[in-house]
Amino acid sequence: MAVANYNYTVALSTPRHFVKRAKRALEKEGLFAKKIERLNGGGDAVVIRVAFDDGGGGGKVSANCSGGGGGEERYLVYTSFKVTRGGDNGRDEEDAVEDDGEDVAVLERLGHDVREMLLVENGDHVEVVYVRDDVGGAGTTATSLGATTTTATSTTAQRVRNAIRAFLAEHWGDVIANTKRNTNTNDGGLGHKVDVDIPTLLDTLPKRWSYYSPMILLPPTAFSHAQWKAYLSRLPPQLESTFYALLTTTIHSSATHLAINAPIPLVDPSATASSPTQNNLRKPTNLIPLRGTFDNPPLFVTCTQNSLHQTWSPLHTMFSRGNITEKLRIRSPTFPGAFQIPGSAICDLYAGIGYFVFPYLAAGAKRLFAWEINEWSVKGLVRGAGMNGWRAMVVKEGEQTPSREEIEGVEIVVFLEDNRFARRRMMEVKEVGGIEGSPVRHVNLGLLPSSVGAWDTAAGILKDGAAGEGGWAHVHENVGNENVEEKRKEVVEGFEGWAREEQKEGKGKEMKVKCENVFKVKTYAPGVVHCVFDVRVYPERNKACISD
Repeated sequence: MAVANYNYTVALSTPRHFVKRAKRALEKEGLFAKKIERLNGGGDAVVIRVAFDDGGGGGKVSANCSGGGGGEERYLVYTSFKVTRGGDNGRDEEDAVEDDGEDVAVLERLGHDVREMLLVENGDHVEVVYVRDDVGGAGTTATSLGATTTTATSTTAQRVRNAIRAFLAEHWGDVIANTKRNTNTNDGGLGHKVDVDIPTLLDTLPKRWSYYSPMILLPPTAFSHAQWKAYLSRLPPQLESTFYALLTTTIHSSATHLAINAPIPLVDPSATASSPTQNNLRKPTNLIPLRGTFDNPPLFVTCTQNSLHQTWSPLHTMFSRGNITEKLRIRSPTFPGAFQIPGSAICDLYAGIGYFVFPYLAAGAKRLFAWEINEWSVKGLVRGAGMNGWRAMVVKEGEQTPSREEIEGVEIVVFLEDNRFARRRMMEVKEVGGIEGSPVRHVNLGLLPSSVGAWDTAAGILKDGAAGEGGWAHVHENVGNENVEEKRKEVVEGFEGWAREEQKEGKGKEMKVKCENVFKVKTYAPGVVHCVFDVRVYPERNKACISD
């Protein structure tokens, strides 16, 4: 494969007291602080001047970026470096369209010490900010690692534009002829009411996409312009297939499938209007396949983040790429209770396809006990485990809890059932010696918008399975930007309510609760942030035993 060089200028946005530490961390990786710039107004809107060059001669660009506002003065520490893709590592310039390929490459080049700084919170948060040319020179996009919307490189975008321009010119007469022959187009007559011209079609081509091998995933706005709706409605079926095939292979030569993404509905679309039910399975029911067979047999696509492979069926299962910072944090020595992960058992009450299951195992956990109710997510988890070299077994609802001998040599035990059975299951695992020598120290609750339904279960598992020392519950919640502290109190009060009930019923030792840390994973929606509340559950006399 061809080798492509990507030149980055990035800025570490850091509190004043972290500036020297940031410089030292960069120097350790052979990088140097080219410039240090104070953010005006201690975090108010500023202009960040940084650059991305895909080898095509892209120059410096600028973008407005809002800081956190208030608090300690913040500074930008600039550095530049080159990332080479292709050649022996099997990557080429087309990988720039992959969601997290760019983010991970930048993080890896910045080095371990900088990655550690990115995970510090409570006013000390350090961010990597960079700006790169938007498609076709239409503008610039400011982003933060871990919450990035991928923008195609100008090289790929120009290739797509040229290919579609040639297609439009070659088949323009065919489209007009088809319109005259068939007045019953599938756009409700829109195709006959909207004038269509090639310049507008080219200017409104999709500018962002994701590549999850072997699928190209377009954003929900793709082809939503009235002229594209009209044009596509006029295309003869065979030409429509040719068009989507051309778009797919032009974006990525190895891609075989194409689809338009859509938000995951909160309410199950199959439910009746009179009795709506929550879409707990997180089914991507509004995904629009455009090219390739997505079912029968089901398509599974893949993504690699931080050297961990994940796979899922996009027609049946969602994927969230924005959780990359939390996946990194789990493997970091600064993660709350990190020293207790190696050799321990971990519970994930909302396992999905293994978003957080795999990082815990990579951090040294002996065994993962996971709960998931979507059978397609479980299929993806089991496949992904195999891709990473781990063995997994599935236990369905109503089946007997496996014995110690049955789980020997198995890193992941997945219970395909509601997590309300999790505490009982873990007691049964404990009774057969399934966690002997590897007590449960961490319970992950990764459900959004709220994991409140499993708080009591998580606390109970920690009380029962941590050899009397307690452990950590990592509570994922969507929170308004102005309500983080209020939610922190609510989480603590929720766990304390469980502790009081346990004590009333005489169930063992009195447990204490403390939220030691709040980590902001990503922006979920305007004004809403995905937070993880790191809650310590412990008997008071043993608090020192689990101090991090």
